[in-house]
Amino acid sequence: MSYSVDYFENRKLYGQSVIITKSQEKNYGIINDFWKEFNGNIKKFNLSMGTGGNWEKYGVTYKTGDIYKYFCGIPLEYEYTNDVFTEFKLIGGNYAIFQHKGAMCNLKITLFNIYKKIIPENNLLLNQREYLHFELYNHKFKWNNKESIIGIYIPINIV
Repeated sequence: MSYSVDYFENRKLYGQSVIITKSQEKNYGIINDFWKEFNGNIKKFNLSMGTGGNWEKYGVTYKTGDIYKYFCGIPLEYEYTNDVFTEFKLIGGNYAIFQHKGAMCNLKITLFNIYKKIIPENNLLLNQREYLHFELYNHKFKWNNKESIIGIYIPINIV
């Protein structure tokens, strides 16, 4: 699996979080159900995500103390919070960018290969942030389609 390194600008997201486990198997179900809830809330609150193929959604895996969480969010041109949605800031910097291609159920395999094989084999230095990585969903994402592409961004330090 190849990757590129690029600079990602600060980005403010608005969305919601759910607690996840350390089990990839359990997290697949939790996160899958959570995306359905989040997408329903986008419609419920009448939030615009752009027109045509110009849309982005983000899934952020992060840790608060010993608790792992997953945040679903969208960038908006204006401040937006309510009883359900909160703000989450992605920090600008250098990122190793990977692509997951194929069905969602195989995303855990891609993440395993990134963290357990590619990062160590390439001596990538992770930049310790409040979040571990984020996934970028856009027009290339097609639910469970073998041609679907999800961007996976991992903050790194350039030596």
